[in-house]
Amino acid sequence: MEQSKQTTKQTICWGCARALLIPGVACPWSLYFHPVPGWTARRNDIVSQNNGLRTKRSTESYVVSQCPLFLSDEDYNKKNKNKEEFIMQQGINTSDTSKMERFDMKTKDAVPEIKIKDRSISLPAVDTFDAGKEIVVFISKDGQRIELEQGADGFPVSATGRGGAGRIIYCQIAIASLKKRGIQIPQRAEVQCNGTGKWFAELKTAEAGVNT
Repeated sequence: MEQSKQTTKQTICWGCARALLIPGVACPWSLYFHPVPGWTARRNDIVSQNNGLRTKRSTESYVVSQCPLFLSDEDYNKKNKNKEEFIMQQGINTSDTSKMERFDMKTKDAVPEIKIKDRSISLPAVDTFDAGKEIVVFISKDGQRIELEQGADGFPVSATGRGGAGRIIYCQIAIASLKKRGIQIPQRAEVQCNGTGKWFAELKTAEAGVNT
């Protein structure tokens, strides 16, 4: 397996059905991040910033050019078209519903929130906070209002969790400022957008107590 610096060449994984975590189809790399035996791949680690001090973190990654398990999306769709149509017609649920999010007539709209910890802030899954974007943090004089928006030299957003579903910024200096103003850390707070791309939340002080 070759080692290399960053490359713009695209991996064949993006066109492979096994990357979609389909039960019984997914490969060792998509499931467990274990390299596939026999693939031809060049090491191409992803480097990201991981805290307010802007230290770099490297995540193992590869650009794959050949793989014995490669299954193109087109081939997978052709082979499984009739099977999937039959399942849909019969109304058969072959998924594990216990691991899925349920919706019914009583379901309320999800309220976006941030979670402030000692070193980081977890962000809602919206376009503003996509991984790689930079977020500037604004704090009011009393610390009870925090505002977040995209901006140059902001804290870089890192993706967390499987599939990068979570978003987080490491901003110790801003959180230290909140603590000096008597804001309880950690805490959760509902956030909303003001319509111009800036998100804001009202924070509670340590004396008021919060649900963490």
